[in-house]
Amino acid sequence: MTCCWRIEGTTLKVDWIKSMTRTQHEQGAREETLSIEIPNPPRQRSDRYLHVHFFPGDQVRLAWSANLDTPYENLKEAPSVPNSKDQEATPQ
Repeated sequence: MTCCWRIEGTTLKVDWIKSMTRTQHEQGAREETLSIEIPNPPRQRSDRYLHVHFFPGDQVRLAWSANLDTPYENLKEAPSVPNSKDQEATPQ
C-alpha cells in the first residue's frame, strides 16, 4: 500500500520483486525484480484507489475503484488476465 501519489497517463509501469520458497532458495533460485508496462485501466471520476493484482505466470491486473474494497466481487470472477503478448508488454 502506498499513499498520496498522482497516478495518470495512458500506461502504467509496475515493478515488483518475485520471491520464492525456502526450498527454491536452497536449490539456488534467487529473487527476481520484474517490470511491466500496461494500459492504465478505465477510471470513473469517483475512483480514488488503484488495485494491483498479481497472478501466476508473472501477470498483473490493474483496476480502479472508489473505495478500498476489491473492484471484483470475487477474484474468481475477475476479468480474464491479459496475456502480456496481448498487451504488447512483457516482464523485463
